[in-house]
Amino acid sequence: MIEIIAVKLRKDVSALCNLSQRIRDNTLVDVIMTMYENNFTLEQIAVATKKSVEEVSAIIKKREPVLA
Repeated sequence: MIEIIAVKLRKDVSALCNLSQRIRDNTLVDVIMTMYENNFTLEQIAVATKKSVEEVSAIIKKREPVLA
């Protein structure tokens, strides 16, 4: 019985950790996009977010609207 509870608890904790990580990731993307929209350079964004210029560029490309 205790083992079943421990397994369930581990799964719940894992789910919460995954949710927390997604929230952090989404917040970072929002910060990157806000900086980009306010004309920060990719280098400035990279320094401020501790990401590489390539990572920042990839995030921006994924989030920019496609003009039809």
